[in-house]
This record gives sequence, C-alpha cells and structure tokens, in this order.
Amino acid sequence: MEENELALLCIGVALLGMAALIVQARSLEPGEKGIDTLQYADLGSLVEVYGRVSTASTKNGHWFLTVCDRQCIPVFIPSSLAQRINRSVNLHEIKSGHFVRVNGLLKEYNGALELVPMHASSLEVLKP
Repeated sequence: MEENELALLCIGVALLGMAALIVQARSLEPGEKGIDTLQYADLGSLVEVYGRVSTASTKNGHWFLTVCDRQCIPVFIPSSLAQRINRSVNLHEIKSGHFVRVNGLLKEYNGALELVPMHASSLEVLKP
C-alpha cells in the first residue's frame, strides 16, 4: 500500500471515529421527560424534568425537593453539590410553588425513584 493510500485510510478511520463520538455524546444529553413517564427501566439514565416544587427542606447540608407535574419525584441534592449550586441559585429561596427544571441521574432509594443532580448547573429555578 502506498503512503498516500495509507494516509487516506487513516483520515477516513479518524473521521468515522469522530462521527461515532458525536453520536455517543448526544445520547449522554438528558432527555426531558414528564415525571409521570419515568419508570424503573430508566434507572441510571440522565433525565430532565420540569415541575412545581411541592416541598423543599434541608438537613445536614443536604437538600430534599419534591418536584411535581402530574406526579411527583423526590430530588436529592448532596451537601457538596448544594454548596456549588448555592453560588448561582440560593436554595434557601426555593419555596413550594416555584417552578424548576432539574436534570440528573435517575436512581432508586428505599424502593422509590429519585432524581440526583450531577452538576451545579443541573438545577434551574424558573420564574412563576
């Protein structure tokens, strides 16, 4: 095989690899779902939900929200993440009735589904 053919083959393989990475990266984006559509089959998936806060509380630096649309889901924010979120969103100001958008990892805790944000930008408080 000549050098030119080998170089073209390498470029083609590299382009295919980049295309595969782009497709894979898009699948890692959280998909917005209605809370009532979340199922145990979605465990481990990145999901994004929108809803109204029905409860918001804190204990030992951890935050616990309940976000509802037609159904509700608990949102657990570990203290380490809560500190980072508080740089842009004051968690103490989140009250029942506020609308939020949350994206995170869908997990199971004590037999129920729970959403756990992964980044400081994973929680957005929307104007009522």
